[in-house]
Amino acid sequence: MADYNKINANDSLLKQTDQESTPQSKTISVKKRINDKSASFLSNESPSSTPDIPMRESSVEEKMQLADELSNGKKEYDQLIKKLENDLIISLESFAIESEAQSKAEEMICGIANEFSMRVLGEVITGVYIKCYHNQKAIAGICYSLERYDSQEVYPWGQSIVLGLVNHKSEIVKERVISLIENWGDISLVLALKNMDISSTWMEKYVNNVITYLERKNNVLCEKAV
Repeated sequence: MADYNKINANDSLLKQTDQESTPQSKTISVKKRINDKSASFLSNESPSSTPDIPMRESSVEEKMQLADELSNGKKEYDQLIKKLENDLIISLESFAIESEAQSKAEEMICGIANEFSMRVLGEVITGVYIKCYHNQKAIAGICYSLERYDSQEVYPWGQSIVLGLVNHKSEIVKERVISLIENWGDISLVLALKNMDISSTWMEKYVNNVITYLERKNNVLCEKAV
């Protein structure tokens, strides 16, 4: 498994921050990059009564240099996402739900969230979801690993993935999706559960129990809001 502590994110659009219990966003937006770069060409506001120096228009050369820097940063970011996707796909090949030990895939998913951000994790997992949609082991591994986060941490990409999996052809994937929704306790996904195509009696009972749980939770929240 790759050591992501050795990835130099300072030369890309990523910025490291202190570790917290819930990963915080460490991604510097392109807009901020533009603002920071443009600030070097502009005069700072004067604290005295002296009139401000008029802001000048950036030269063609300066604009081209900024465009090149942004383009290079975007390429580095895209390359990082692609590498993380490929590494996660490899890790998911050895995923086994029956194993009690933390899988390599789960370990890597936690590593991405801790070293970069939930936004980066969302891009990586969404990419893997698209590439491996018909691979039940990979998809089940993703759902299982996402159970360690709450619904707000993975919003909105986590919910989008779940909505795309409720009628997956694999019963194993459906079971993991139901478990994931139950774990999140996300009442916004009740309708998705009601629209699941269930063929087995035991799974129908399972999904109905989760629906009941979520609806009761919603009723309690509504009563508290009154």
